[in-house]
Amino acid sequence: ALKAGETTGQLGAALRHIEDYAAGRARETLATALAFLEPALLAALTGIVGLIALSFFLPLFSLLGGINAR
Repeated sequence: ALKAGETTGQLGAALRHIEDYAAGRARETLATALAFLEPALLAALTGIVGLIALSFFLPLFSLLGGINAR
């Protein structure tokens, strides 16, 4: 495309065409990467919140179990 644009004197149009194509491919690649990244981040955040909840409730249950044992 670049060689044809240079030969016909339409180098600017050929470069714009290449730019549009490359920008479209970059958008598609980014959208695909985000589609895979979003569930992974959600799972990671769910795990972090779960660990925080466990770190709060396990000692609480241990204390309550000690009170009931007496």
